Amino acid sequence: MPRLNISVPDDLYKRLDEVRDSLNVSAVCQEALRREISRREPMPSDVDVTEETIERLRSEKEDHERRSRDRGFQVGMEWARRAKYNELHQWGEYEPGRAERLADLNTPPYETVQWLYELSENTGGTKVIDGFLKSYPELKYAEVVWDYPNDPYECFWFHFGDKRFFNEGFLDAVKQFWHIVKERI
Repeated sequence: MPRLNISVPDDLYKRLDEVRDSLNVSAVCQEALRREISRREPMPSDVDVTEETIERLRSEKEDHERRSRDRGFQVGMEWARRAKYNELHQWGEYEPGRAERLADLNTPPYETVQWLYELSENTGGTKVIDGFLKSYPELKYAEVVWDYPNDPYECFWFHFGDKRFFNEGFLDAVKQFWHIVKERI
């Protein structure tokens, strides 16, 4: 078998030296090289991608985007009903800039969820979720995803779907709500 020398930074070499007795360095490097080479190789020509496969994937993509937009609309309408005037005005009049992408926009539901996670209180089961939903009823439209269920360290997060389409639906709902109420307040 041919041999190959590799160079590693000093700090990595020091860490490697501590575990070398329990680690097959050659096998680890071989596997990493196999993965990287496979990733860079073109797809084999004998892979059969049928029109049926493409149509199924296209349909699933459209369903996912529609569900994300619908979820965003529901969250946006619920949020608008509870929003403070300044926030409602800001988002009701909001127009994304040309360079800004909807997928990168942090609308209030994303800010809320980020804040909830920073509290590090997202453990403790369904009682915690019930408390969040009482304080932030718009989150009832987001899918709750559990990690480590039934474990003492279980945690969850809210999944909104495709962020771009979620934000599109959210903004549409808030703009519609703002249009209805702004002349009456």
